[in-house]
Amino acid sequence: MPQRDPPRGPVGPAAAGSDGDANDPTPGIDRNAPSTASPAAADDSFTDIMALAIEGSGIGLWDRNVATGEIRYSPGWKAILGYPASELSNRIEEAYTRVHPDDIAYVQAAMQAHFDGRTRIYEVEHRLRCKDGSWKWVLSRGKVVARDAGGRALRMVGTTTDITATRSLADRLRNAEGELQVQREQLFQAQKMVAVGQLTGGLAHDFNNILTGITGSLELMRMRLAQGQPDDVERYLSAALDAASRAAALTHRLLTFARRQTPEAKPTDPNDLIADMAELLQRTVGPQFRIATKLAADVWRICCDPNQLESSILNLCINARDAMPAGGTIMVETANASLDEESGRRHDVPPGEYVVISVADTGSGMSPEVLAQVFDPFYTTKPPGQGTGLGLPMVYGFAKRSGGHARIQSRSGSGTTVRIYLPGMRPGTPSTLPASSHHS
Repeated sequence: MPQRDPPRGPVGPAAAGSDGDANDPTPGIDRNAPSTASPAAADDSFTDIMALAIEGSGIGLWDRNVATGEIRYSPGWKAILGYPASELSNRIEEAYTRVHPDDIAYVQAAMQAHFDGRTRIYEVEHRLRCKDGSWKWVLSRGKVVARDAGGRALRMVGTTTDITATRSLADRLRNAEGELQVQREQLFQAQKMVAVGQLTGGLAHDFNNILTGITGSLELMRMRLAQGQPDDVERYLSAALDAASRAAALTHRLLTFARRQTPEAKPTDPNDLIADMAELLQRTVGPQFRIATKLAADVWRICCDPNQLESSILNLCINARDAMPAGGTIMVETANASLDEESGRRHDVPPGEYVVISVADTGSGMSPEVLAQVFDPFYTTKPPGQGTGLGLPMVYGFAKRSGGHARIQSRSGSGTTVRIYLPGMRPGTPSTLPASSHHS
């Protein structure tokens, strides 16, 4: 449609001709003109039809003469607020009295910003007072269509849409979300209390066993000294120190899980770390089990806290041992892995280069129901008092804080494999802790 220059000068019935109607939604259009008089008349007819379509949609129209302070409303605009077509003043001052007191400041600020040319269009949501005194939320949009030679706004036209129902729905959704959040917090608190109960039972058992070892060794030492037999004192002292070390290790696991210890990340060769742990792992799992390793010769270094990595591998080996009550082989393996976008999504890590440390057993495996909960804090399948449920969650948390991920693969009767993915460091890579280590 050809573009016409917007009209300038006064806006009102007089500007539309002697038979203009102040309530006409399209002032200035001669509705009696022949539809085939000229292209301009055809444009007028199309504009007339479009204006009627807008009126039928329930959108109100307004036309403001900025210089004189006059503003004219279409019948549809008045209907939104419950006014008949013959009511309402055409003065802008009176129009502002219908704006909610809490909204008037930013409505006027948005209008002035558009007058000054700082916004492409005028657009603001605010409340208007209806004839019956109630309030409706509306969306007002407008645009300056005429300016003088100095750029001063002369005329502005726009629309007003009733959005009360939409705002009401949005408010109800926000309230529902708030109530849902409260329920989530209550559920979390309930789950936490259950977890505390599970934790208390496991820790009480673990620490009771440790204290029994310490007090028993001390009692035997006292007896031997009283009997004048100091030869066995060294053996009992070693037993007490071992028990105290186990207590310290359990406390370390708790602090690590609670993230009360600051990660001390440094470049670490996973093969060297596992080789240094071999004796400890074998002694921990016992003679019924064999610790086997398959370490990639060209494995990359990783930047992580080596103490937490040791704890993670030890926990995984202990879990593997517990899954094979009749004994068996525990395989500890390292490998490099380059993950593209698809592989990264499948492993829940960003694409890149990783070192994969896996611990596998040939034990009883896990059902899908158990597998879905193994990384939940305090979840354990061990009998009450025999496990804290902190091992796998600690491994998972360590991997995430180090910029990686932990995955578990298991089927009932087919054993279990846990893989820790940690960002690999090729030679020359800066040895810095990944940024994700600071996030949960």
